[in-house]
Amino acid sequence: MEAYRRFKQFELFLSLKRDLAMVKVEAHSCVEIEKMMGAFKEEHKKLMTQLTVYERDRLSAKAGLKNTEA
Repeated sequence: MEAYRRFKQFELFLSLKRDLAMVKVEAHSCVEIEKMMGAFKEEHKKLMTQLTVYERDRLSAKAGLKNTEA
């Protein structure tokens, strides 16, 4: 608080206004990143489901091939 006493009132106002703007930008950036992470998680979930289906189909085809060879 002592450090702010040497500022003039207008300088203090501008400093606080600038700091508030920086905090708002940072908060907005965090929100955007959280939205992107949500989208990435959904895409990851979808791709993992597809991978599971493809892996199951591959194993089924492999088992079918072994049965026809035997």
